[in-house]
Amino acid sequence: MNSKHTIGLTLKKGIRNIFLMSFFLSVFSLFVYAPACPAADIYVAQGSTGTGTGNSCQSARSIEWFNNPANWGNNAGQIGSGATVHFCGTISSKAFIQKSGLPGKPITFLFEPDARFSAPTWGANDSAAINASSKEYFIIDGGENGTIECTDNGTPAGNRYSPTGKSIEPSLTRTNSDNTYGIGLRQCSNFEVKNLTIKGIYRRVPKSNDARRHGRAIWIASTGSNISIHGNTISDAYLGIYAYTSSTDADNIRIFNNRLSNHSTAIVVALAGKANITNASISGNTITGGGEIWQGCWGCKGYPDCPEGKGTGYTCEGGDVWMHCDGIHTWGNYPGHHLAIDIFNNRIQGSFGTHTTSSIFLEDFTTPARVYNNVVEGSTFAGAQNGLIALISRGSNDYTICNNTLIGTGNAIRNNAVYLSNRANAQPTVNIKNNIIIDCYIGIYDNQGTSAISSDHNLFYDNAFIGRSGSTWYRDLSGWQSSRANEDTLLDRNSLNKNPRLTSNYNLSKQSPARDKGAALDKELSCINGKTCIDITGNIRPYNLQWDIGAYEYVNAGSNSD
Repeated sequence: MNSKHTIGLTLKKGIRNIFLMSFFLSVFSLFVYAPACPAADIYVAQGSTGTGTGNSCQSARSIEWFNNPANWGNNAGQIGSGATVHFCGTISSKAFIQKSGLPGKPITFLFEPDARFSAPTWGANDSAAINASSKEYFIIDGGENGTIECTDNGTPAGNRYSPTGKSIEPSLTRTNSDNTYGIGLRQCSNFEVKNLTIKGIYRRVPKSNDARRHGRAIWIASTGSNISIHGNTISDAYLGIYAYTSSTDADNIRIFNNRLSNHSTAIVVALAGKANITNASISGNTITGGGEIWQGCWGCKGYPDCPEGKGTGYTCEGGDVWMHCDGIHTWGNYPGHHLAIDIFNNRIQGSFGTHTTSSIFLEDFTTPARVYNNVVEGSTFAGAQNGLIALISRGSNDYTICNNTLIGTGNAIRNNAVYLSNRANAQPTVNIKNNIIIDCYIGIYDNQGTSAISSDHNLFYDNAFIGRSGSTWYRDLSGWQSSRANEDTLLDRNSLNKNPRLTSNYNLSKQSPARDKGAALDKELSCINGKTCIDITGNIRPYNLQWDIGAYEYVNAGSNSD
């Protein structure tokens, strides 16, 4: 072989070897330097179990490992976007979410069957059982029966009294009386909390002199946007679900299909500063009052133990106990900033105490607000301080109150159905239509007589007074209809004063005069652009040619079942 061929062959072999070496180095670098995907499932218990690899509840990581920021990220074995953290067994330490997920790849925190966060008491604010601050794209899922609870927190011994002379069992008192939260989320967006049982956060002795406003089951502070709280069962706390923002605008807050009981106020959505909330909704929830559980005094003047300031706030003397109790409460503090909310398809029942403020209480700059398709059943006590639905407005608020079924408990004073009161010379616009109002003291009560009321197609029955405007009372429908004869339209021109003939579940019977007597409210309820209006059970309105009055649309016998 001549030298030319030898040189050429050697050169080709060299080039081939360089190519092969480069190829293998490139492949090797993929394994060595490329970031690995985080584990899809990581199991966490109170302490490390088994081998502690996090592959199952039998080999779980510890909650201490969970709370270490070094274990969060996009490397193998870390908690990162798209991962699912499984909580196992009983966890008695607090959990702190360290990082956010990504759009389409949230981090899910899933309770395994029978898993629970359980301790005598937790902390408040950012020291709840489960905490997150400035995080987004995550899901807290209770799964089959996940629970967050306090086992020994509430009215302490020595903080009880008996205004009726009846003894209160010492077993109802607790060792701890801490202001504790179940879930604490601050400045978080794009998250979901669902399917949890949260209980015993603060167990209050009924009618005690315990002035502590302690316990929030779900606390969402300076809330962001795109939030869903649903499918939870929550009991025994001062506040069940409390969502507010102070300085940052929020959008798309949805609280739906929860069951809440034994709270001073079950659901609060509020503006605590110069911000706005848009597209908020509270829907499909079942709220049951706790009777005398949260009936009590804020200032407790005249009672021996007053931990929150003796003689301050509302006084409680001579056995007159008072606490701000509601089913749903919304409010905003600052002019020019508004909370736009829909409240619909909720069932609110039972007593919240002798001095209940309202079953649905919309306060100050809650506007525009629509309250519809709710069934509100009054208590066996003296009734709401204001009304089953109370609108305490500041500014030119715009309200729509329609297709609700409101059931009082007799003609006792304060047992009103719809109550309007204005602050700072406000003149709100209130659209009141298609409501069934039964067994109340006053059907529609305009306290100052200055609200711009558009009221019609309502059905009144067995109320002491149909309406009141300012200091003038109207016992009969005809008098109420002519009360504003000097205005363009009469009040309740097409309304009825008849027995609505409801079933035991407050559905319309076949004989109900409320059938086909309602006004079409497609525009007021945004049933346009292909959307349909429905009743509390999902039946389309109208079923026949005309809307029905009340929360239920009659379809046929036996179809409107709960």
